[in-house]
Amino acid sequence: MFRNFLFTFSLQHSSSVDQLIDSFLALPLPSHHLLTNNDVPLDSDIPVIRRIISDGRKILDALQVPIESLQSILARLAMVEAWNTQIHTTLVDLHATLAQLTQTRDETANTVHEYRAVLSPVRCLPQELICEIFVQVLLSECGENSSRLPQPWRLGHICRSWRRAALSYPRLWPSITFPSLGTRERSAMMEIQLSRSGNTPLDILWEGDKLVESRLLKLVTTHSNRWHVLRLPSHQPLFGDSRSALKWLRPVAGRLAQLRRLEVVTASDNLLVTDVFAAAPALREVVLTDREFSVSSPERINIPWAQITHYRGCYPLSRQLKILQKASNLIECAIGYSPLSPSALSRRILLPQLRRLHLTDAEILDYIDAPLLETLSYRITFRGSSSLIRLRFKSLTKLAFIDSQTSLPSSKVITLLLQDLPRPHVSPSWGPLSRMVTDQAV
Repeated sequence: MFRNFLFTFSLQHSSSVDQLIDSFLALPLPSHHLLTNNDVPLDSDIPVIRRIISDGRKILDALQVPIESLQSILARLAMVEAWNTQIHTTLVDLHATLAQLTQTRDETANTVHEYRAVLSPVRCLPQELICEIFVQVLLSECGENSSRLPQPWRLGHICRSWRRAALSYPRLWPSITFPSLGTRERSAMMEIQLSRSGNTPLDILWEGDKLVESRLLKLVTTHSNRWHVLRLPSHQPLFGDSRSALKWLRPVAGRLAQLRRLEVVTASDNLLVTDVFAAAPALREVVLTDREFSVSSPERINIPWAQITHYRGCYPLSRQLKILQKASNLIECAIGYSPLSPSALSRRILLPQLRRLHLTDAEILDYIDAPLLETLSYRITFRGSSSLIRLRFKSLTKLAFIDSQTSLPSSKVITLLLQDLPRPHVSPSWGPLSRMVTDQAV
């Protein structure tokens, strides 16, 4: 903007002044010596001298305005420059003050935060309660994924006191993943976990898709009397002779005093397990197939069925009926089978404790009496079972239909099924059967 002003100013004043100056310079000057002495000028020099004076005054008058304007501009510019210098100095001071205040604020806030943490109620919690919170965190991370066990190692990285608490709390360390082929570091970690777990019952997960390393085998089987849960999942065919893939379990037969839950889910249906689990006095829960019933249960496995309360398996219907005849203490079971007609039974199977029953087909209902049954979920097939539901399962409070390439029954049929039930709750489901049992033990 200032440069535009100067350009406009020069256009307004330079033309007339230049003309005067040119005219002035064109005048014939008298002898130069008259300027350096007191000689009287000649009569012929006087008009020229007067012309010089007159034109010179005109030039002075013409120059006075732009000079004064430029002087004013320069004076203002000098003031602006001084003002800018002062502003710059002030800004520098303000920035320095702001930086100091900000630093003071941040340091004070950090100090307050640190001292507030000192007074945090968490510091007052007993170590036992902190460790119980750790246990619940680990369990929530695993959820229902049986292929993953809690890993407590990260808990030692929070703070020194919590690390001491975690390392000395046995209940944080009993979940051990048993690698098929482990590294030296993995073996060392297993030894540490076994040591830190004290006498706590163990949850053992075998990554059962390879052969077992003998050193790791000895580490785990030495503590078989502490096994509380044993998980043997393998959704891939086992390498080598699958019939003998679990022969490493033979030494633990008769040494499973605390085993309560057993999971054997393998794609090798001819797996030979025999009598390893026949003498397990605390065994109550048996899982022999996945939640989708896509894996057949092992044929050769001896289970003490009379003491089992929770069961999930996938066998032919005839074998399922034989199992139910032995498992009179069942509270919950999930049964998968192909709906083939079994041999006729002389009497129905009484399951006096059964509360929850999950089926892939309703045909087996023709052979079951369950006076305390509360929850029944099954795939939709109406081959004569509807009247049995209506007449015999008077204790039902929840009936779940699971779609299997058919449509849901009509409201008339549902009314017929439930008309005698005291507190019915109908739950249609289009998902796999596993979703109906995700909140149950089996």
